[in-house]
Amino acid sequence: MYEDLFRKTLNIEDPWVLESVDFDPDAKRIELYLDFAPGTKFDCPICNKPGCSAYDTQEKEWRHLDFFQHKAFLHCRVPRVSCDE
Repeated sequence: MYEDLFRKTLNIEDPWVLESVDFDPDAKRIELYLDFAPGTKFDCPICNKPGCSAYDTQEKEWRHLDFFQHKAFLHCRVPRVSCDE
């Protein structure tokens, strides 16, 4: 239900997907979990070569702007890619 709201307001596009949302109204906290499908290819962050495979991921968390006075946090597996160049 509210997953669609967050997907649209955060402009989450392919290859990224919003896996889940945890909302705790008592703590005034929203946890948003992003991920990507296995086998997804990415651009190299150094040379921008497209089609690089992820060989590893790192779990990251970012504080986002508040949503309606609720603290918002993004959680994501950030891919580390292998580039031939």
